[in-house]
Amino acid sequence: MRAFFVVLLCLASAVHADQKAYSVVGSQLVLTIEGGKEVKFRNVPEDYPNEMADHEYVKFIERLNHHLLHVSYYEGDDYRLVSNRTGRAITIDSPPEISPDGKRIVTVSMSVAHNFNGVVVYEWTPHGYVKVAKHETEEAYYHFVKWDGNEKIQLKRFTYDQAACKTGGLLWSPAVMRQDVGQWKLEYGKIVGEDCSVSP
Repeated sequence: MRAFFVVLLCLASAVHADQKAYSVVGSQLVLTIEGGKEVKFRNVPEDYPNEMADHEYVKFIERLNHHLLHVSYYEGDDYRLVSNRTGRAITIDSPPEISPDGKRIVTVSMSVAHNFNGVVVYEWTPHGYVKVAKHETEEAYYHFVKWDGNEKIQLKRFTYDQAACKTGGLLWSPAVMRQDVGQWKLEYGKIVGEDCSVSP
């Protein structure tokens, strides 16, 4: 019973920490980071489609010591990964998947329009996460499966086929993005079968 209440207290603390991390003041989302410093993100309503941006707080990622924001535009969306130490923000295409050692993250985004379609790898530096590899394609879609160690990422690769899933759907094959002699390379195998549960 005591362990149950400890879990509840931990959950309540996590929620409270997220609530204290940000506030919405007028047209701005204000993020409070270490040392009480404020980082501000301006929201622009859809009345101005060329400038529209709606920032929504998603969560605090404790392993990275970063906050995750979701940003919606008139068409499309992306994310901001904001350092809780410095306030430095980088734009990423999907929520990050963290390597076992925490030194790398990968984002995998499936999109037919407006958003980036592909895989991006970032590495940690003294200045924050920096982009080290990018694979963009119009011929296929990718889905994250898991990190296999710190230098290999297991993926699913999807291609559209009119004969799949009766009315047209996706065929999938295994894929791997790995570091090889300092460079990241993406490889994929033969088609395994249909996957009618996934759509870009």
